Amino acid sequence: MPPAASRFSTRKRPPMVTPMRGSSLPDVGAAVILSCVPQRRGSPTLRRAKRHAGPSPGIGRPRAPATGEPARPRSMLATMPSDAERSLRRFHARRPGATERSIGLGRTRAGQSSYDLLLEHVDGPGAALDVGCGDGGLLARLRARDPDRPCAGCDLSEAELAAARARLGDGVPLAQARGQALPHPSGSFPWVLSHLALMLMPLEASLRELRRVVTEGGTLLAVVQSELPPQGAFGELAARMAAGLEGVAVPEIGDARASDREALDALLGDAGFSQVRYRDVRLRFAPATWSPLFDSLYGVDLLPEAARAHALAATGDEGMMEVRLVRAEATARG
Repeated sequence: MPPAASRFSTRKRPPMVTPMRGSSLPDVGAAVILSCVPQRRGSPTLRRAKRHAGPSPGIGRPRAPATGEPARPRSMLATMPSDAERSLRRFHARRPGATERSIGLGRTRAGQSSYDLLLEHVDGPGAALDVGCGDGGLLARLRARDPDRPCAGCDLSEAELAAARARLGDGVPLAQARGQALPHPSGSFPWVLSHLALMLMPLEASLRELRRVVTEGGTLLAVVQSELPPQGAFGELAARMAAGLEGVAVPEIGDARASDREALDALLGDAGFSQVRYRDVRLRFAPATWSPLFDSLYGVDLLPEAARAHALAATGDEGMMEVRLVRAEATARG
């Protein structure tokens, strides 16, 4: 995570609810989820990414280092984790599959989930990599749609990966890795996917790495949080949760630039992507799904019981709670 995301703060700030794919989607691949923890905003000005090239030994196999390049550790997790990363790993160790049990319950007015809205644009041939695959929810849906498509996944959370292995079997290579240090060969995936995980990653380094593994002309598809503030019942829930956490030391998780279209355009451009397209997504949650959604929020474990009950008492129009997301699509430049 970016340095600012690893600090603890007890200052009162306006609530910002950020869906995070907890897969490790990160944790760099971890699984969501939504977070009322204040998010970091930074300058969209980036350094130009270095291009990578090389042969593609095969999906799921660590890439061979270029001449003079030191070999990466097999686990890809040799560097010291930040406070935010440790917090994410603890959360997903306790709640593997939390994203699918929460965000997976939301539907658009047309009846689609956020997984459906991402996969409907995987409309060409070629292998797909899910970065921050969590418990394998997106990969399972992709295989159900297209059983013959080669797929792979990675996540920071071993607990999420264990759930994914049990679900997907041996046919889908899974790796424990950070988004900024993937074990896959350069140019090996025409499709790179990320469902509510991108905002958990160090954006500059991770987007350069995603560009490295995607083929020239390939596609990056990601679901991220909307830059619009939460409204209605979800906005009220977020505000009540933020009030309940006032004075509590909470790790700052995520990078708000992933939800800022102007900033994300610049980040993607500097990483080697172009033709960025966005689609606004509004997921609706029935009252019976509010508790699972609430339990998937980072920081919920730190809430006093009275504050938790007060937050869950928020009500919405038509008895529904709405969460706003965005699907981003970009093409890898040659």
